[in-house]
Amino acid sequence: MLVFGCSTTIGKKYQEPKKRKVFRVASSQLPPEPVYNRLRWAHLPDPAPARVVYTSAPKIDPIMQLKLNNATLEQAANSLARAMRYRSYVAGTIANQRITINTLGTLDELGAALAKKANVHLVIDHKNKEIRVLKNKAVKPEYFSKEAVRDEHK
Repeated sequence: MLVFGCSTTIGKKYQEPKKRKVFRVASSQLPPEPVYNRLRWAHLPDPAPARVVYTSAPKIDPIMQLKLNNATLEQAANSLARAMRYRSYVAGTIANQRITINTLGTLDELGAALAKKANVHLVIDHKNKEIRVLKNKAVKPEYFSKEAVRDEHK
């Protein structure tokens, strides 16, 4: 009779099992300090408050620079309008008039400077987001002073 056996170790001696260490359960006379509290303070859900719209706030316009050299009025109006995402209209009789300008200001200030330099009538319509450049036909009215009116009636 033959008996065969397999083992992973060759010649290893028998070792006694290790003794387990047992620790006592900690006990104290006082309760543990409150480190973590499971209860949280929370506000009940409610609808968002009504949105307050302030109508008395002043309008804030960006300051831009308009620098054009020998450009047509149509190009000037288009560049001014595109800066604020407005549309532009230029009368055909003055569209090819050339202008050179270099100024800094808000849209209204730039429009006034462009109108004065080119001697045209420029209207900036903020409600419809449009800039219109028209020929300056109208003569601005001059009012008499009070003394001149009094002298005429004597």
